[in-house]
Order: sequence, then C-alpha cells, then structure tokens
Amino acid sequence: MDEAESWIREKEQILAVKPSGHSLSSVTALTAKHRAMLAEMGQRRALLHRSVRAGEEIAAGRSAGAAKAREKLSEVLVSWKKLEEVTGRHQKGLEEAVSFFQFVAEVDELAAWLQDVYRVVSSDDFGHDEHSSRALLRKHRTVTSELDNHRETVAGLRGQLAKLAPAGRREGVEAQIRVVEVEEMMAEVAEVAVLRTQWLKDALDVYRMFGEVDACEAWMDEKEQWLETVRVAGEVDGVEVVQHRWVGVTTAMSDHSMSTHG
Repeated sequence: MDEAESWIREKEQILAVKPSGHSLSSVTALTAKHRAMLAEMGQRRALLHRSVRAGEEIAAGRSAGAAKAREKLSEVLVSWKKLEEVTGRHQKGLEEAVSFFQFVAEVDELAAWLQDVYRVVSSDDFGHDEHSSRALLRKHRTVTSELDNHRETVAGLRGQLAKLAPAGRREGVEAQIRVVEVEEMMAEVAEVAVLRTQWLKDALDVYRMFGEVDACEAWMDEKEQWLETVRVAGEVDGVEVVQHRWVGVTTAMSDHSMSTHG
C-alpha cells in the first residue's frame, strides 16, 4: 500500500501542472504522454484492487494492526479518487488546448488562402482578345464563388475564438489579433474582386466591340471590291439584277450600322 500511495503522490504532482503547450504539435505530444499515463493507471488500478482486497482482509481481523490497516486503506482509496479527478481535469484541459490550436492552424490556413486569392484578383491581366478575356472572367467568377463560400466561415471566427481561447494566455491574445487580420483581409480581397469583375466586363465589351468593328471593316472591303467589279449590262434584265443586288447591299449596310452603334 505504501508503494501505491507513493506512486499516486508522484502522479498528482505531475498532473498539478496545467497543460502548457504553445502549439498544436507540442499539445499533441503532451496528449500522447497523458494517454501513456492513463494506460499505466489502468495497470495500477488492477494492482490497487488486489492490494485493497488484501488490506480489507487484514482490516477485518482482530490483530493489533487492523485499525492501522483500515486507516491506510481509506487514505489510499481517497488519494486514488482524487488522482482520477485530477486526471479527468488534465485530460479536459488537453482536449481544450488541442481544439484551440487546431482552430489557430485553420485560421492560418485561411489567411494563406486569402493571400493567394488576393494575388489572383489583383492581377492586371484582362486578356488580349474577346476569347481570352471571356476565359479570365469565367475563371474569376469561380474564384469569387469560392470567396463567397468562405464569408460565413470568416464571420464565425470570433464566436469560435470566444469559446476556445484560453483565459489569460498570450496565445489567446495572438489568436484574437490573427482573427482581426483575417477579417480585414477578407474585406480587402472582396473589394478588389468586385473591381476586377467590372474591369473584366469592361475589357470584354471593348474586345467584343473591336471584333464587331473588324467584321464590319472586312464586310465593307468585300462590298467595295464587289462594287469595283460591277459592270452594268445593257439589257434590262441585267440592270434589274444589279439593282436587286444593290438593294441587298444597302440593306446589309444599314443592318451593320445599327449593329455597330447599338
């Protein structure tokens, strides 16, 4: 019983120190050590039960040491119960620390993602023609959709931090600063994304207009070449054919004019 009591005191002293990990990796290491101690406690519990049974037999007797055995047995059982309570609190503290540092790691990942998105949405590449500009706009809309999907996550960071942050710890203050930084990054990235959307639309309109102008000029060149080769025939039928073609040309010119200006 003395050996069991000594072991219990040793573990109580170890567990009296609150989990003090400063990162996810360090807390994970502490958790591994705690699990090893829990396994050792399981083995010690079986030994303790055998010792208790032996102590109960002695305490039940009428020997001179019976009273002392009962007292020692009671002290050891009380100490063991306290050890289990301390172990439970220590494990709870480790679980809270793991949750907090996992949250911090996720915030860091979100910040890194926002930095990548900012580099994309702040690009000055708007394409070199209608096709490339349209492709960039399509890609940009995919990025803005992903950005919208993360808005709710960013909006909920403060609430999560309020539940997970350790009281009075430097890490909690640092996490609060990091959350504010992520909120500001999200606002800035969203603002730049809106501007890029408009700039890409403007570029697409310009390239589309250039395409229409090029098509119109090509059509005009074609008709000019046709008009230069026209020879009005002497027959009435020939004149009617040319006149019919001319009406078609003037109508097409009118349509192209409306398309270009509209």
